[in-house]
Amino acid sequence: MEFITILRVQQIEEKLKVRKTVLSRGEPR
Repeated sequence: MEFITILRVQQIEEKLKVRKTVLSRGEPR
């Protein structure tokens, strides 16, 4: 059960990282 939660958290963190990199580049997305 906890393993699934960890995977989900990792996915959310990756999405946030991608969003941050895109914002720093100044691209809309």
